[in-house]
Amino acid sequence: MAKNLAGAFALTVKEQHHIDLDQSSSECASAEDLIIIDNRRIGLYEGVFGRMIVGGVVYKKTGNCIMILGTSVFPNFRDMEIPPKLLNRILEEIRAQGRTVAAICPYAAEFITAHPEYADLLDPLLGRA
Repeated sequence: MAKNLAGAFALTVKEQHHIDLDQSSSECASAEDLIIIDNRRIGLYEGVFGRMIVGGVVYKKTGNCIMILGTSVFPNFRDMEIPPKLLNRILEEIRAQGRTVAAICPYAAEFITAHPEYADLLDPLLGRA
């Protein structure tokens, strides 16, 4: 899978600094320590690594379908396998809820295409990939 995140929404460094940063703890951790928080109020799955939000997936619920609209991970965390871990965990949660997915985000569509184990999650009417 290409590491190109074209089409992803961008989080700015300014936004990242509004969080209690602890670079030393994030450097020692692994992508396995990624925690996903569903911020339903704003439609955002937040990826938390150490004590920092390192990325997110913007979504919208439409009936039983979760429309993945955009994916972004701060640049300094992209080489740590955070982007695929973020989508992997979100898709597993969507599966556990018995929901379907519409991959509007180009990165999410590419991820699902590269991981056929998630093809069954694609909504028959709205899905992409």
